[in-house]
Amino acid sequence: MAQKPNRRDDVKNAALLILERDGAQGLRTAAIAREVGFSEAALYCYFPGKDAILEFILDERLAVTRGNRLAVDALGLPPLDSVLALFARHMEFMEKNPGLYRVIYSDELHRGSPALMKKLRRVSREHLDAVCAYTRAAHRAGQLRPDVDPDSLGMALMGAVHSAFAARTVIGKRKKMSAMGADMLRLILRGATA
Repeated sequence: MAQKPNRRDDVKNAALLILERDGAQGLRTAAIAREVGFSEAALYCYFPGKDAILEFILDERLAVTRGNRLAVDALGLPPLDSVLALFARHMEFMEKNPGLYRVIYSDELHRGSPALMKKLRRVSREHLDAVCAYTRAAHRAGQLRPDVDPDSLGMALMGAVHSAFAARTVIGKRKKMSAMGADMLRLILRGATA
């Protein structure tokens, strides 16, 4: 027997597609329903509104962040290699879900919604905590120059992801985000290593 499609995932994917294609202004419940192929009223059987869809997207991002951290930890790599492995997984997921960048980086989507902002902060905080855990371990292991603050390095590495996104969406670079991000990460790490 064929497996029944998960309509909540269909709604999520439609929202991400609209965000990638039309930006935050295009994300309306009617447009999401139309993209999925059902009425706006039917959409409310799955989600009470647009904010609930965005929360669902952020919940998935948090689960992926946690899963990526566990997978990288299981590899038993040196700390700086773990940073690169974590970012490779992160960029791969983001390339498959490009509209997700708009959810994370568009304040238009969070303005006026304390619940969404709280969830976004949690997702961002957990990802930053994972990166900083590796940079702190690298600092303790002597992989970084003594004058490098591991938490500031973690923030700089997170900024490389944002820069790769901006290069792709704003500037229109055709190079894959993962390749641009990896290049930027290596440049940042080259300046920080012992």
